[in-house]
Amino acid sequence: MGKSGWWVGVDLNHQSLSDMQSSGMPYRTTFFRMEFAVPSFKGSYAYSVDNKGRINIPARLRKYVSTEANDTFIVTRGFEQCLFVYPLDEWNKLEASIGQLSTTNAQHRFFMRALLERATELELDNQSRLSIPKELLQFAGIENEVLIIGVLEHIEIWNPGM
Repeated sequence: MGKSGWWVGVDLNHQSLSDMQSSGMPYRTTFFRMEFAVPSFKGSYAYSVDNKGRINIPARLRKYVSTEANDTFIVTRGFEQCLFVYPLDEWNKLEASIGQLSTTNAQHRFFMRALLERATELELDNQSRLSIPKELLQFAGIENEVLIIGVLEHIEIWNPGM
């Protein structure tokens, strides 16, 4: 796993920057770097789908799955017509972030529903395959072939014709 991070500015007065600028109040901001481990899934791989809807997860991607995931993945609808595949430990981080969203905000509720509605927990079989539910394959327009793409902390599965 690689390390990644970003610089975060924190207002020490606990007000929004625009409020402080418009009021003429002095403001102080401190910056610190947040670092976190990212599985660093990357690359694209063409694979077949068998007649039972099983898709092999490439060895080059599996090597970045942490032991905490215990060969368990969450598969859900992607934002485009694809599937998102998260190792369980990365999904747990995502769920913790989603839990911070406001249920009184309509956009937040829509986002939560879109991501969680069809989320399914799956385990790799002995041949490193995931049995993708039929409704998720249909959503992504996946039939016989897939394009598997590593996208940092998750994997995307696409119909190669999309």
